Amino acid sequence: MSMKTREDILVVLTPGFPASESDTTCLPSQQLLVRAINRNFPGTRIVIFSLEYPLHRQPYTWYGNKVYPFNTWAKSKWYKMRVWVAVWKALRELQRSCHVLGIFSWWCGQTALIGKWFGKRSGIPHFIWILGQDARKGNRYVRWIRPRPEELVTISHFLAEEFYKNYNVWPAHTISNAIDTNLFDPCPAERDIDVLGVGSLIPLKRYDLFITAVEQLARSFPHLKAVICGKGPEMIKWQETIDRLGLHDHISLVGELPHKEVLRLMQRAKVLLHPSSYEGYSTVCLEALYAGAFVCSFCHPGIGWVRHWHVAENMEEMIGQVRQVLEDPVRTHDPVLLHSMDECAREVMSLYIKPANIRYYDAIAAEYDSLLRKDDANRAVRQAVADRFVKTVPKGWVLDFGGGTGLDMEWLTANGYNVIFCEPSAGMRQQAIEWYNRSDHRERVVFLEDEHADFTDWAHHKPFEQEVDAVLSNFAVMNSIRDIHLLFSSLSRVIKSHGHVFALVLDGGRRKSRLSDLYSEWRSLTRRRPSEIAIQYHQYRQSVFLHRVKMIKRAAANWFELYEIEPFEEMGFSLLHFVRKGLPNGHLQSVL
Repeated sequence: MSMKTREDILVVLTPGFPASESDTTCLPSQQLLVRAINRNFPGTRIVIFSLEYPLHRQPYTWYGNKVYPFNTWAKSKWYKMRVWVAVWKALRELQRSCHVLGIFSWWCGQTALIGKWFGKRSGIPHFIWILGQDARKGNRYVRWIRPRPEELVTISHFLAEEFYKNYNVWPAHTISNAIDTNLFDPCPAERDIDVLGVGSLIPLKRYDLFITAVEQLARSFPHLKAVICGKGPEMIKWQETIDRLGLHDHISLVGELPHKEVLRLMQRAKVLLHPSSYEGYSTVCLEALYAGAFVCSFCHPGIGWVRHWHVAENMEEMIGQVRQVLEDPVRTHDPVLLHSMDECAREVMSLYIKPANIRYYDAIAAEYDSLLRKDDANRAVRQAVADRFVKTVPKGWVLDFGGGTGLDMEWLTANGYNVIFCEPSAGMRQQAIEWYNRSDHRERVVFLEDEHADFTDWAHHKPFEQEVDAVLSNFAVMNSIRDIHLLFSSLSRVIKSHGHVFALVLDGGRRKSRLSDLYSEWRSLTRRRPSEIAIQYHQYRQSVFLHRVKMIKRAAANWFELYEIEPFEEMGFSLLHFVRKGLPNGHLQSVL
């Protein structure tokens, strides 16, 4: 493997990958994701290590992306272990010659085992994409991978629940399966396929139920036309069943078709019947919806009600749903788009290009509380902030900004506040959610998800509807942010005109900690930009920005008045109390 330039590389570890650009039936959703990343992030190249398929070991190029196959399909475990070593060596060589943004392991299996430990040893961000069967009970790799919540990504809430049920780890990220709308032709004028089935002909897909449904529906619709598209070990069995039941005029087995041909069949179909017993978040169903077909399935999409998607509890209900669609004279077949592949690509890349501070807190999340509690001074500071806050702020809505693992959420809810919890680190937020699930105040907390927890986007997308009465930014959250002018601008959009902001920031006190010791070296400097220091945790780096109070006051001046500074000199902090401007003259004192 020879790569001369230090370019940005995303490594994909996968069991299989298309053998050529014409192989559109092998993992169609995953190959479309790769192309979407290429399209949306042209400065990043993808290198794919495919462990089992194709069935050769000759590297090749697929739409400009280098693919290294290792052909371990049906090989002995000793052969596979030798291949694992070869993959490790190839990753190490790649790391020497390129800037590896991260490793993306598809499925929580042997690929994730290699990716997890190479990433940990090499300091490279690694994420595992749980895609379906790997969430079920009996995945022997999970015990060796020992995945943390913050490195797990699922394609649906259902899979997150399944993985948690079986392995007691709740994946912190969800990136939904998606489709590429560019692949669809204009819809034909006529839909001449009444019922369509798409998928591998294996027991999991339960095409016996498909055939049973068609048999019953044909009694009411004598000209019913059904098509099954796919191949697998049960193909001969189902053809014999169709012939035995005399359904050859109603059901056609067309075998495996190129992906574009499958989409065209969907655009001709009235109903996609999907009787599978287990699905993570079926690409077939998403494609059928956009093709204008109705979907009838047993597996719920997991995102609430979806137009044109019917979920049945049993076979009788499913047949009734299909019958209702076919009998509806005013039904429409307009496309329904749930998730685009470009959107999916951006969410995947955000895992690797998000700020280093968020990755730092993702990594430290499980140990964060225990590290804080080692120092009694931290408890004293938190209690002092709580006392001051409760004394000043009446009951109402509080934005817990940078809420971490939820340590402030405990006393906020206990004192009757309703909390909007904003924490951009998925690992830290998951720790807070676990506390919340055990608490007695569950109705008082709203958690902002990843896309709403990024304050830099609040000018374009308001994260929640109501305005809060106060903002709490505890334990040097502000010192993790370089652009505090943008921070105050964003906070001004979500707080009432008389609202309070309490921010605990690092100062020049003499607290004996690494932060304050380093900060003291910068105390005497007068700069318009904050000083920056770095804190290392394993391979993760946190940047700490040392804003002087004068600098903070100036950044907030357009929207907030700095009302009070309460120093905790022995602890190395200062508590800043701001009040939102825009109040009538003389009213400021009365609300304080």
